[in-house]
Amino acid sequence: MLHFTQTEADNLVKLLNSDQLENIRLGLELAQSQNIDIQSFIEDMELLYAWMYPKEEGQSELATKIETIYTCTCLSLDKLGITYIPSQIKYLRSLQVLTLTKNLIQHIPEEIGELQQLIRLFLSENPLQQLPEAICMLTGLNSLSLDSCQLHSIPERIRNLTQLDRLDISNNQMEHFPVDVCELSQLTDLFARENHFTTLPEQFRNLTHLKRLDLSDNKFSVFPEALYCLSQLEYLALHRNQLCTFSTQISKMTALQYLSLSENQLRDIPAEVFTLYNLGKLRLEKNQIRQVTMDLPALTRLTELNLSYNQLSELSPSIGRLNQLASLSVSNNQLTTLPVELQELTELTSLDLSHNSLTELNFAIHHLTKLRQLSVIDNKLTFLPEEMGNLDGLELLYVSNNKLTDLPASFINLNKLRLLNIMENRFVKFPTVICEFTTLKHLFLGKNQLTELPPEMENLKRLVWLEVEGNPLRLIPAVLLKLDSLSIVNLDSIQLSEVSPDIRHMKTMRQLSLKNNHLSDLPSEIILLTNLNKLWLEGNPIPAETITKIQSQLPDCEIFLQSEEEG
Repeated sequence: MLHFTQTEADNLVKLLNSDQLENIRLGLELAQSQNIDIQSFIEDMELLYAWMYPKEEGQSELATKIETIYTCTCLSLDKLGITYIPSQIKYLRSLQVLTLTKNLIQHIPEEIGELQQLIRLFLSENPLQQLPEAICMLTGLNSLSLDSCQLHSIPERIRNLTQLDRLDISNNQMEHFPVDVCELSQLTDLFARENHFTTLPEQFRNLTHLKRLDLSDNKFSVFPEALYCLSQLEYLALHRNQLCTFSTQISKMTALQYLSLSENQLRDIPAEVFTLYNLGKLRLEKNQIRQVTMDLPALTRLTELNLSYNQLSELSPSIGRLNQLASLSVSNNQLTTLPVELQELTELTSLDLSHNSLTELNFAIHHLTKLRQLSVIDNKLTFLPEEMGNLDGLELLYVSNNKLTDLPASFINLNKLRLLNIMENRFVKFPTVICEFTTLKHLFLGKNQLTELPPEMENLKRLVWLEVEGNPLRLIPAVLLKLDSLSIVNLDSIQLSEVSPDIRHMKTMRQLSLKNNHLSDLPSEIILLTNLNKLWLEGNPIPAETITKIQSQLPDCEIFLQSEEEG
């Protein structure tokens, strides 16, 4: 068949749309005079349309199909199990956006190079292994996604895609960064994470328009020198590499707003990092940092700082000068005390001090009036300061695994608290102030020494999730029957020998765990919990016939009878 022009297509569409036999005859004569193989063309149209719309029900008119093909500007066929791209794709001459992500395509036909109107092409998550040179003929492309395609290389002629401003080559099998990509001078967004890059070519510095760059999950051991020349770069992700150090030249990267160096092998952070005055988010977690020098902090725009999972034994007092900080995490370090200057971070909404060795919160925490989330899990706290009651915006409070025996009476002012975790402390008596938290939805009390839950808990009308495992309660507290929103309850290891028939009143229960108690049977009323979808019974000598009855009456409920280790 001769090449089919747009004019010829228009004539054929008019032919097939005509209601008059004479016009159809004239069209056929025209097609014949131009030596157009009408039948082959129609077969191509039918095949291409069926590929484009695999789920279409009913039959469209052929003329409608042809018009659709020639006027289609955007085609999305992601996650359909497609195994091929037909060569007839060349007829989609108006196509501007083509999405074929998450399919099973292994080969791309050369005809794709004829889609000269294409500006965005998404081929991610297909087992391509290699790209045809024809891709490089799509000179109008401004966005190309090739992540997770098992690629070992990129065609050299990719440099012809001079309009490209976004390129994603992440999660492939490339050992060396494709040097020809460095000629794509209009690139603003480059994603190349999860490959095997150890260095960048010198030409990388030519990508002077880059604003977003993701090189995470590669094998860089040295901070690539070429990056220091990217004066417009705003977002840089280098987490999960093998970086041990980097140069003070990072001070040149003054446009940076986001910098992630987490999960590397850094021991020190040059002071110049703290001169990047546009930086808004700085992630340094999971390194080997022993000290952070902030003698000249200019990070007046920093809103998020993560230093968790390092080897810090102290925080610099100058941290108090980061007065726009909204989120600070220093968990999993070796802190025994905190600088009082922490109280100057009055914009903080989230503070994580977990997994350290703090014996007290030795700063005026009540100054942090915007705090919404506070975590001090796994420290050595024996009390919480009474002033914490002034944090009336607090919504999430984690204080598990400490040495607490009570909560301050001032907590009565925490009228926005939605989650409270006081597990693994030394509570012998239930802190009655908890009964005033009428907004509470999640309450974790496990592994203390509580012997009862007070009737006043009835006030917790919004409570959805309750965990009391490991407390010697011996009975299911009667107050639980009055909590109409309760749907997830953990009663593991509470020395329970029987379950009262009154459990039938817990109509909203969806998940119930009774592991490692002394239950020899369950009341028949448990089958009235029609919303129950998960029931844990491991470590109880419950008869098989009881289990069978529950399973027959609650067929949608998954019952667990042995631990994961045993299974």
